[in-house]
Amino acid sequence: METPVTLVVEGITDVPVLERVLVEARITSGPVYVANGKTNLDRRL
Repeated sequence: METPVTLVVEGITDVPVLERVLVEARITSGPVYVANGKTNLDRRL
């Protein structure tokens, strides 16, 4: 059984791109967190 990968992205437009990469790599995606900008993403890390 494969463990899903949690996705953290800058913006909503990054989600389909990252999901496509994971599909091609045969990796299951888990929860998706959208930070709404690099500044917000940096604060959350």
